[in-house]
Amino acid sequence: MNLTGRQVGRDIVPTLLGSLKKDKSSKGDGCVIHITEVGPRDGLQNEKTILTTNDKLKFIEQLVKAGAKSIEVASFVNPKIVPQMADAEAVIERLPQADGVIYKALVLSKSGMARLLNTSIKHAQFS
Repeated sequence: MNLTGRQVGRDIVPTLLGSLKKDKSSKGDGCVIHITEVGPRDGLQNEKTILTTNDKLKFIEQLVKAGAKSIEVASFVNPKIVPQMADAEAVIERLPQADGVIYKALVLSKSGMARLLNTSIKHAQFS
């Protein structure tokens, strides 16, 4: 399957999955799609209203209940620049334990890496 250009929108996953099922060149179960929910990080850091730590945790709990298995929960960035992520450590400290769920964080700098290393997060995205 070839995807050209940038596909955006709600129909990308069904489109991809439909194409994979029809792709006769695929042999066996060699194709895997990993989807990471980024709302608690990317979605919230762009909002003007800063949610409390408790509200962020409620949001994450709802994502887990909805079946999300990979969730990006925080960004270790300068709290003066992105105040929405100032409580990254507090969010991570109180994440709900759920079988099969992977929590991730975004790191952009050395100071962010130092903060990450003082948490229980085992998966990180580096940009």
